[in-house]
Amino acid sequence: MAEFNGGSGDDIYVGTPGTDFIAGNGGADQLSGGAGDDLIFSDQRDFGIAGPFSLEAIVPSLDATDEADVILGGSGDDHIYAGYNDSVDGGAYSAFGNRLYISFQGAISGVHADFRPLQSGQSVTIGAGVIENIQNIGYFEGSNFDDFIATIDTAYPSGGPVYGMGGNDTIIANYYTGWGAAIYGGDGNDNIDATIAQYGPVVYGDDGNDIISMPASSSDTAYGGSGNDIIYGGNYTYGGSGHDHIELQFDYYGSIAFGETGNDYIHAAGSGSYISGGRGADRILGDVADDYLASGDFLDLVAQDDVDLEKDIVEGDDGADQISVGLGDDADGGAGPDTLRLSLGGSTGGVDLNTNFFIASGTFELFDGTVSNFEKFAYLRLTQSSDSLNVTATFGPLEVRAGAGDDQVTVSGAQVTVFGEEGADTVITDSLAAEVHGGAGDDTFVSGSAADAFYGDDGRDTISYAKSAAGVTVALGDLNQQGTGSGDKLYGVENIIGSGFADTLSGSNDANAIYGGDGDDVINGNAGNDTLAGDGGTDMLRGGAGDDTYILGDGDAEDVIVEDANAGTDTVGTMLSSFTLADNVENLVFIGIGAFTGTGNALANLITSVGGTGNDTLDGGAGADTMFGGTGNDTYYVDDAGDIVLENASDGIDEVRTTLNLYGLAANVEKLTFTGIGNFAGTGNALNNAIIGGTGDDTLDGAVGRDTMTGGQGNDTYRVDNVGDLIVEQVGQGTDTVETTLSAFTLGANIENLTYTGLGNFTGTGNALDNVINGGAGIDRLSGGTAGLDTLIGNGGNDVYTDIGRTSGSVTIVEAAGGGIDTLRTDAAIIALAANVENLDAGGSANHVIVGNAENNRIVVSSTNATNDRIDGGTGVDYMSGGAGNDTYLVDDALDRVVDTAGVDTVLATSASYVLAAGLESLLFTGTGNFTGTGNAAANVIDTSAGTGDDWIDGKGGADRMIGGLGNDTYVVDDAGDSIRELAGQGIDTVRTSFTSFTLSSALDNLTYTGTGAFTGIGNALANVIQGGKGADLLDGLVGADTLIGGLGDDTYVVSEAGDLVVEAAGGGIDTVLTRAAAYTLADQVENMTYTGALAFTGTGNALANTLTGAAGKDVLSGLDGSDKLYGMDGADTLIGGLARDLLYGGSGADKFSFLSLADFGGVSGSTSDLIADFSQAEGDRIDLSAIDPIAGGADDAFTYLGSAAFTHNAGELRSVINGADTYVVGDVDGDGKADFMLHLTGALTLGASDFLL
Repeated sequence: MAEFNGGSGDDIYVGTPGTDFIAGNGGADQLSGGAGDDLIFSDQRDFGIAGPFSLEAIVPSLDATDEADVILGGSGDDHIYAGYNDSVDGGAYSAFGNRLYISFQGAISGVHADFRPLQSGQSVTIGAGVIENIQNIGYFEGSNFDDFIATIDTAYPSGGPVYGMGGNDTIIANYYTGWGAAIYGGDGNDNIDATIAQYGPVVYGDDGNDIISMPASSSDTAYGGSGNDIIYGGNYTYGGSGHDHIELQFDYYGSIAFGETGNDYIHAAGSGSYISGGRGADRILGDVADDYLASGDFLDLVAQDDVDLEKDIVEGDDGADQISVGLGDDADGGAGPDTLRLSLGGSTGGVDLNTNFFIASGTFELFDGTVSNFEKFAYLRLTQSSDSLNVTATFGPLEVRAGAGDDQVTVSGAQVTVFGEEGADTVITDSLAAEVHGGAGDDTFVSGSAADAFYGDDGRDTISYAKSAAGVTVALGDLNQQGTGSGDKLYGVENIIGSGFADTLSGSNDANAIYGGDGDDVINGNAGNDTLAGDGGTDMLRGGAGDDTYILGDGDAEDVIVEDANAGTDTVGTMLSSFTLADNVENLVFIGIGAFTGTGNALANLITSVGGTGNDTLDGGAGADTMFGGTGNDTYYVDDAGDIVLENASDGIDEVRTTLNLYGLAANVEKLTFTGIGNFAGTGNALNNAIIGGTGDDTLDGAVGRDTMTGGQGNDTYRVDNVGDLIVEQVGQGTDTVETTLSAFTLGANIENLTYTGLGNFTGTGNALDNVINGGAGIDRLSGGTAGLDTLIGNGGNDVYTDIGRTSGSVTIVEAAGGGIDTLRTDAAIIALAANVENLDAGGSANHVIVGNAENNRIVVSSTNATNDRIDGGTGVDYMSGGAGNDTYLVDDALDRVVDTAGVDTVLATSASYVLAAGLESLLFTGTGNFTGTGNAAANVIDTSAGTGDDWIDGKGGADRMIGGLGNDTYVVDDAGDSIRELAGQGIDTVRTSFTSFTLSSALDNLTYTGTGAFTGIGNALANVIQGGKGADLLDGLVGADTLIGGLGDDTYVVSEAGDLVVEAAGGGIDTVLTRAAAYTLADQVENMTYTGALAFTGTGNALANTLTGAAGKDVLSGLDGSDKLYGMDGADTLIGGLARDLLYGGSGADKFSFLSLADFGGVSGSTSDLIADFSQAEGDRIDLSAIDPIAGGADDAFTYLGSAAFTHNAGELRSVINGADTYVVGDVDGDGKADFMLHLTGALTLGASDFLL
């Protein structure tokens, strides 16, 4: 197997006798596969294709160009991919034939691609290409213009897909076209003829108004796509969007059409059709056979309800047709026994309808529609609103679907099935048996005298026998099991309404509601949460298992309730004025009027008076009861901790009388009286309560409201939450405590302690007793007064303790860790902050000695205090302010902050760094290690001489004095008055400055410019490192082996020592070295060099375009690489330009211009060759070529100078030519009579051999 991939040119390739993979790629190629099954691409190859027989499922890589390729398949079954203008000869084939994949996308106009002559062995000419010996079109792609396309398939496998692409195309299918593939019309108004395709063709009209003709006896499918299409359909036809015209043909497989969207015209085939109009105002015509015609949609060939309001017209013609239409549509069954299916789902409101509107085999008007010639009425779909329907006459079996809404359907006709669907529907039956399905919603079935079948479906459904003429026996079934009732079958029905006679009514094991009606009924709820009401008569009610509800009216005093133990939580609702619960019934609800006395039993009862307005008395008895009195002045007896009292607002003045030692009033109950013994905890509610304790240690809490609390004897605790709360406490009645949530409270007489229990800020003030005052989590302001042994406990929050003007006693402050940011306000002179208190506000007139603690303290002496204070914040990040006077601050943390605006103040720092705030004058480092000291805008003294570390000193604004000491110190100089004291041998010290010029003083080693403009940096006698910035800097290290770093900008370096080092980065400007050294070589990235001495100088460039300038001595300048400029100036100089085009200027004196190799001359034109700008014969200048051997091989030869004579075609010749004001020296080193190098001299010079060193 061989493989060939051509290039972009015109390739010629002949394949091997075996299987070849050939791709021409670009160009007009000639490709021959030779013998064997070949795969040939006129353009790019699809490398995802493995071989000739794996192509059917792969979209091919087609030639979309118009290059005129020639492809010869040779013998064998070839697969050929070609494009417009290509010539293809498939050659002889063996088993399956040659297959062509072709694209006409490269055409500039429509193509006529009729491949049918190929079937008879003829050739086909399309554009500039000739096609022959092709048996199948495996893939066809038209142009974007109006094409004529006729495919072929004369051998296996069958023809492939056809794509018309753009334009109004005509496509004619062949017998096998569409067998496993399809025809696509593409854009434009296409005409597709597939009438002879017999293997299930699929045709897509795509966009445009297309004409599609399908075969009449094939399992075929046509898709019109968008546009107004005309389709002659066969098996399956889809109109798509647009107003389509569909004519169905007789089809062995049956004719099925879907109009889809648009106003379509569809005509059935004579063989019987299924037709769905879909959306739009459609006209549908049947034919002689039995047709199924629907104005709406199909689902699995079953007509769906038409809920649209378009005006459809459906006509059945002959045959037994079934026609489905919607609201306002016209329908005509035509001849034959036809069946009508009618949907009113498009109506915007409900309807009131009787089925007697239907006229068999006649004509009637209904909702703006005309209906004619139907013998059967099989289906009626009502609206989505609430409808009323009387089914009085039927014409064959009738299915009614009520739709959404609360519908009423009355059935008196025969063979009727009703589906209530959504909504709470009512279905009433009569003397003829019916089948009723409730659907979703809570439906009601009113049974007639016939044996009906009722299906409740979803929702809570009810069967009513109110129409019954005698007592009934009804037993409901579980879940979907059948129940029975007066001959009816009941499925999924939950509730029962009995007759007016003596009934026996039994529920299921689900939750049922059973109402007996008049008569002495027996009602059994069975399992489930049932509601049982006997109504009139003397009834027996047995709830059974489940949470059952019994309803007893005024006349039901004789009703018997039978409830088993542990059979659920049951409730009696009664209208009687007094009632005691029977055994095993848990709840009692009074639903009458007036006063009610309700008594429970041994269970945990719920007793509720919801209807009465009287003064009720409720006693749950034993058990944890819940009692609700309602309106009136109600009294509740509470004797169990689980008892619950419920009252509504403004429902009277209610009272709880309790023997419990712990009780809290329920909402809307006003009074609480303790009638027991021992300690009592009583809690009120949101009302203005009256709470009375006993003789023990009571805890009384009125809650919100203006409460009156009377504790009596014992150590009582009062909880105060309203400024109107009143405490009644006498002298000698124990040690009492107020717990309050008020934001401020002052202890009254006879009460010792105060505790804040709120969540906000609190102000607590004591009295003359020994008080204990507790704050809360907020910002508390606590004061024990001026007398007494007081204890102040702030707890959480930012608390303020006040101890000013104390006359006797003392105060103890208790603060917990993490208890907020707390402050002590005092007028004492010597102060040590208590643990966990952060801030101090000191007043008074004495000098202060203040010591903080481990917290981050804020210590402030009043600004009116003019004394000299000493403040030590202790550990932590502290804020210290001494006020007026000469204050001293001890700083041990870099984040300590000192604020002072008066006096001469000093900071003693031990932290690793410190910045003087405004108003502070001196900074002394007293610690160890490295230190960063920063001044302020004033003239500071910053002294680190006591340390030995590497210090950073920055005085900031002002004329600062900076003293460094041992270590490698750094000084930041930003003021002309700044001074530095640094002693010799005290480390490697650096000055950083933004001044435009700076000279290092002795003992300072390095200099770094931090500004933005040009900088002049001068060193000293040490080995300095001087670093410039982004501007054009001048750096001079003076004596010593200095390192000069210019950075960006056009920098100038003064090099005075052999050990000086210049560092320059690429792209760092045009830089210059000024040197007095006898010899110097430019460092990398430095462009220029000027010798500033007076002796002989040797200067060497680098790879850049250098400018080298000598002086008055005998200089040797060598440019090396790059287009260099060499200026010898005075003296007998030697200039060596080196590689590239150089400018050589010798200056005065007998200069020598030396060339070491032919590469030194540059180009062989005046604009590219080296230029000697001032060659002077008078001064003895000479051109030195002696280093160059002009004749290859042999000994080192000299040039032969010819003067101005022409070359004689001998190697090693040199001549000069005057051209205008310039002179050119050219040489021939290979004897071809042409210049191999050139030298440009300024001026018209007559050169002789003496002007050269040959």
